[in-house]
Amino acid sequence: MNKNRVALTIVALLVAIPASEGAACTIAPGWKPPPFVEWLANSPVSFIGTVITSGWPEGKIMAGSPPREIIFGRRTRGPVNAKFRIEVALRGVTTPVFEVRQGEDTCDNEFQPGERWLFVGTRNGSSIFGGSRILRSALGNEFPLRADERNAILQVFPDMKLD
Repeated sequence: MNKNRVALTIVALLVAIPASEGAACTIAPGWKPPPFVEWLANSPVSFIGTVITSGWPEGKIMAGSPPREIIFGRRTRGPVNAKFRIEVALRGVTTPVFEVRQGEDTCDNEFQPGERWLFVGTRNGSSIFGGSRILRSALGNEFPLRADERNAILQVFPDMKLD
């Protein structure tokens, strides 16, 4: 009986997701994202920071991989900016708080309050294929910089102090 319930739930979710949203972020056959160092070298905005606000209503659930707490419900209408407290400014950031537009389409990263991000993108957001990555979930799960990310940052910004 439990298996039937799970199967019905999965089918209901698949039917509820519009086909255009499900296919919007699929990678074209043969396309491979460039190495992280290229994203970093060509991005006008890059930093490490923690999300202060993001335009989502209250009510939280656990979801995703890696598991993280997300806000449940519909985001406010219209374009929404996520506000970050900057910890390490790499490029394009000169203030302690920086705003980024988020989630205009299904390929954009969505930012949740309390999350810590390595952000690589523009003021108009970052693609899920564009190098940005969560470093700490809103629940406090840590996902530290990987060696390749640390090396890329130091290659592009040789004078940067990361520790």
